[in-house]
Amino acid sequence: FTITISQASQTITFNALGNRTKTAGTDTFTVSATSSSSLAVAFTSATTSICTVSGTTVTLVTTGTCTINADQSGDSNYSAATQVARSFTVLGTLAITTPNSGLSGTYGSSYSLSISTSGGAGSNSFALASGSLPGGVTLNSSTGTISGTPTATGSFAITVRVTDANSTTATTSSFTITISQASQTITFNALGNRTKTA
Repeated sequence: FTITISQASQTITFNALGNRTKTAGTDTFTVSATSSSSLAVAFTSATTSICTVSGTTVTLVTTGTCTINADQSGDSNYSAATQVARSFTVLGTLAITTPNSGLSGTYGSSYSLSISTSGGAGSNSFALASGSLPGGVTLNSSTGTISGTPTATGSFAITVRVTDANSTTATTSSFTITISQASQTITFNALGNRTKTA
């Protein structure tokens, strides 16, 4: 009679991959995974236009969703493991745009200026890097919007810095917000005719 010993099954442990920011130049990082059989795990990219893999080194190519597959093909004792895929987002370099319009306001009138950003990871926070805002005007640290009702006139040169969830920062060039004097009118009611007496 024959006794048949089958291959054992195995599993792969491949932890989730966090989002990454693509910077200038070559961006690489290493990945790791283990198999319950202790056999080596092989990695491939399912999205080679976004990221590539060589050994355990992942190279970020451009922004988008990168998916890395982990495989273990088995041997005489273990059958192939079920593939495990992990995806993450490749984000663009954090950038902030220096505003060149909407820089004029009027004393006593509502004012608002939005600061645009792109790229970066997670939520952004904003702060003045230099200079000061007109009285009555503030910078929203969550949205980057400068707004309020000016209580002072003049020219106010500032720079704004944005910081993302990875503590990466970007800063505007210096720009100037000018608050002009408000116009005013005089109300002078008509005067009725008068009689000159002796």
